[in-house]
Amino acid sequence: MESMMPPALNEADIGLSMGIQGTEVAKESSDIIILDDNFASIVKVVRWGRSVYENIQKFIQFQLIVNAAALVINVVAAVSFGDVPLNAVQVNIINNLCTHLT
Repeated sequence: MESMMPPALNEADIGLSMGIQGTEVAKESSDIIILDDNFASIVKVVRWGRSVYENIQKFIQFQLIVNAAALVINVVAAVSFGDVPLNAVQVNIINNLCTHLT
């Protein structure tokens, strides 16, 4: 069974191994090593990982909305008035401000 661990840990999305009782081969093949050998720590790791994933999703959604709004404003203004209210430098400044403020 021990010889099957490294391939299984490598094929998993995220391989977990125990830090105290786990074998060295399993530790080297895994992505996350649980140092205290407590299964309750897995729950904390999963919650933390999901929180990070959800925050990345929210950030990407926010960036897409801001960029779509800038695009719509520029297209509508260009069609209506023949002039673009935001040039490329201004759009870049808005993107940088939104990135640093989030």
